[in-house]
Amino acid sequence: MKILKDCKSNPFKELQLHTIDPKTGERIGYLFDSQRCIAEGKGRHQGNKEIMEWQWFAQGQGASSIRIMEKVSDDRFITTQKYILPDGSTMEGKGVMIRKVDYPKGKETVLDER
Repeated sequence: MKILKDCKSNPFKELQLHTIDPKTGERIGYLFDSQRCIAEGKGRHQGNKEIMEWQWFAQGQGASSIRIMEKVSDDRFITTQKYILPDGSTMEGKGVMIRKVDYPKGKETVLDER
């Protein structure tokens, strides 16, 4: 029960920073999370997909992962991740991200009030 209590009191958070190498066009990413994991990623765009390969350090020492983010529409992405853990076991996950815009009541079509 202590683990569950600790998870509830310390929710998972993650920060990712991405840029593009101007010489190669390759995507470069850095990831930091609240479980003291750090990862460095490299990737590319292929059509409507971004493919990132990550190497994990610190708490995630020795793991690697591949994340594929596919743009399905202007407001929907599907993310698939596969982790290869240091002992050789794997873990996979899939998620959907949907952009939702909450406009103030009566302002649904007003983009600029100037």
